[in-house]
Amino acid sequence: MTVRPAAALRSRGVWVGFAGTVLVAWGSCHPEFSFSPDGWPAGWVNAVGLAAAMPWNRVLLVVGVVALVWGWWHV
Repeated sequence: MTVRPAAALRSRGVWVGFAGTVLVAWGSCHPEFSFSPDGWPAGWVNAVGLAAAMPWNRVLLVVGVVALVWGWWHV
């Protein structure tokens, strides 16, 4: 079944999946997930990651993954 892009963007699953992607990206920007002891090479990535305090970045990741799974099964 082919769905027009405009119709797909009206789907709640698409937007929940997009929000989940943003949450996973934000949570994983925290310096604790970098392989370098100094954090990410780009300063702006560290700034985005440090906007969420230490336990909250993990919460963002978990909520983002749950949202992605929900969105995947509801598109």
